Amino acid sequence: MRKANKTLKPCPFCGSKTPIIVQDDDCSASTSVMYAIMCDPLHGGCCAQSGWETSEEEAIRAWNRRVKG
Repeated sequence: MRKANKTLKPCPFCGSKTPIIVQDDDCSASTSVMYAIMCDPLHGGCCAQSGWETSEEEAIRAWNRRVKG
């Protein structure tokens, strides 16, 4: 895990401003690295997580997407 840059929006569930980029390079079905965004539980976050994406940019885009209501 590593800290994310400032392009990430706060968590849509708890409002935490400390989401992080997580990386999984141990996918059993694939040799590619996958990325997701997680609301960091070590800094008061709720552990909400985006889906796994094939690039950091896609993971950030998925996290930052908000449903207009």
